[in-house]
Amino acid sequence: MPANGWCVSLANIVPTGQKEPRMKRQFPRIERRALLGLAAALTTLGAACSPNQSVQPGAPVLTEIKIVEGNGATVTSIPSDVAECPALDGGTSGGMCDPKVTICRLSSASNWCSCVPNPAPPGPPAPDPCVDAGTTTADAGTDAGAPADAAATDAAAVLGGTWSCTPFSPTAVALFVFDRVLDTKPLDPGDAGGTLNPAMLTIAPTPPVSVALNADYASNGTPNEVIFPLLGAFRSDGPSLLFAGQPAFPATSAVTITLDANKVRAKDGKTVFTGPGFFAGGTLTYTTASFSASVTTPPTTPPAADAGVCTPPPITVTPDKTPATVTFNNFVDPTVIASHITITAGGVPVTFTVTSMDGLNVSVVPDANWPASSTITITVDATAPDLVGDTLGAPVSGSFTTSAN
Repeated sequence: MPANGWCVSLANIVPTGQKEPRMKRQFPRIERRALLGLAAALTTLGAACSPNQSVQPGAPVLTEIKIVEGNGATVTSIPSDVAECPALDGGTSGGMCDPKVTICRLSSASNWCSCVPNPAPPGPPAPDPCVDAGTTTADAGTDAGAPADAAATDAAAVLGGTWSCTPFSPTAVALFVFDRVLDTKPLDPGDAGGTLNPAMLTIAPTPPVSVALNADYASNGTPNEVIFPLLGAFRSDGPSLLFAGQPAFPATSAVTITLDANKVRAKDGKTVFTGPGFFAGGTLTYTTASFSASVTTPPTTPPAADAGVCTPPPITVTPDKTPATVTFNNFVDPTVIASHITITAGGVPVTFTVTSMDGLNVSVVPDANWPASSTITITVDATAPDLVGDTLGAPVSGSFTTSAN
């Protein structure tokens, strides 16, 4: 059995011997994972686990706080001994740092800064095959090559990092991980409905649409991220509480989540959680980025195999019904967004239909084929809103050219 006491049960994946009820799933966009294909591996693991009916006594210790973006694609871990950021150039980003110090707390901006390693300087440019190789390009590859390489080597030897305080995606969620299971009575409203939220939410400035805090408790956890990659490795370290905004967190805002000590407690129903250093208060604040969108046009037609390297043909799109995509960084209502999108072909309106599976990526399909031999422009207007009432503030567009057939 693993040294930390976590075991695998095919009936209910929980800490050894604990038949914990799980809160009703409130995060379809975050944790919808397939379990098919894991049964054989879990059965093998189960044979190595011995029953343990005990519950670890004492206060639940908050061991990790994470900000999770993109369904776990980006996870920012906050250490319990995190330090305040130094005075930064411009107040929010800039300034040299040691890449070994991965993160600092920027209280003045209610945010976090990461130390991003500086890239090595580029070497000499590659020769351009469309320029006379016997003149300038050839000289650059010989006479200037050695000094440029030496300069790059010297600079790389003294590389440091630069503080980056980029705000988080409005879809980011907060994860609090504990070293033992929690009392589930204050965490799950059960059949009675309603919300017994184990944390408090504060948003500044106050958003135009009311935002609630959704909580999800998972009693299972294992450090073996190889076994549970489909379950989301960011939740594999122990029992955890995951928080998301409902309908969404607003953009350009300071979001503060504070655990309620009266509801986050041990299995005895009395002992409240604790934590070292920054974790002691059970509070996380971070800043969300402004609401934004981008347009991805349909894929282009590959150039002919015999096309010349120095005189490539125009890049075009086949005039069929291949969709374009408008991607937002916060959840939207596609039926509302449709009225904020226009498409023109040479200035003439094109009718279209929009759909979305996740509220972030909106597929735009022409009702007929894209007009042939035309320049197509897709525009999202400045007043396009997310679910909380934030708007883009400026139009976003993308263009492409279709071939004759």
